[in-house]
Amino acid sequence: MTQEIKETITKGQAMDIADAKKFNADVENVDVNGGKPWKSTDGFKPVREYTLEDKLDFLDFDVNGIYGHGSAVFKQRLYLTTDRHQGGISLTGYASKDKENRRDRESANFSIYFDSKEQIVRFAEQCLNMLLVAEESTALRERYEGNWVDGRHPDVLAHFPSLLDRTKCRTGRYYWDGSLNKVVEITKDTPEEILDAHGGYDVDEDGNFEQDYDNESAEDMLEGLLAGIESNWDTERWQGIRLADLQTGIGANRWNADGISQRKGKNPEDKRRKQWTTTFKYTDGTSETLIGYWEITRGGTLQRNNWKENN
Repeated sequence: MTQEIKETITKGQAMDIADAKKFNADVENVDVNGGKPWKSTDGFKPVREYTLEDKLDFLDFDVNGIYGHGSAVFKQRLYLTTDRHQGGISLTGYASKDKENRRDRESANFSIYFDSKEQIVRFAEQCLNMLLVAEESTALRERYEGNWVDGRHPDVLAHFPSLLDRTKCRTGRYYWDGSLNKVVEITKDTPEEILDAHGGYDVDEDGNFEQDYDNESAEDMLEGLLAGIESNWDTERWQGIRLADLQTGIGANRWNADGISQRKGKNPEDKRRKQWTTTFKYTDGTSETLIGYWEITRGGTLQRNNWKENN
């Protein structure tokens, strides 16, 4: 009786795999300063694992290496053959100027060797599994299209701090732990490697922490953010925008991304003119938009840039 060939994973498992793959493709590193490191390999980057008895993207078959010569445009073919010294069959792919010459020296070739029916069935099942994952990947891309992180996986910023926590890191008195998603106060017990990696932590000739201009600027902003929390953001200084809760890691400025983006578009009240709008994105995934070009001041409040709007 012919063995039925079908997927060996469920639709739910395929969706989990597709979700993990998208997360791993989209997510970025965060450093101890609470921002994106200049080198993409520095800092902390979470990895979302998926566990199955058999990994879908690796197959247990012998592959005869790939060889390429020249840069000509080849005709591509796949063929099956029983021409093997050790028995079994071989699935061979090649690209050649001459479609009949499978051993053309100016060709690129590979072969996958099958020694049993079980291997052939397993190969077909894995292809069906990967096709199911591909279908779920397409569905996820469509689902996330146009989301507040611009089509990326919605969880990719969970290891980045809020603006309040990043500002604390900028003072040099704290550092960001991306693996725990929390801001940590620097003490005498803080590991040396963290202090060395902290761009906002400088010491004097005696090894004592010494604040510089950037640290002091962050202290001013921190004071304003804390005042905003105290007043529930309910004054003109903040326009009702919860600056402390802004999601860093996203925004107009890649290296100083503070959750704010400004854009110029059509004015619904006057079709002949365009207007600036500013969008504020929060750590809870929500956002608010104000008319005008708004920026955060050094003092942790909001200020409208009239010059920018009129030029």
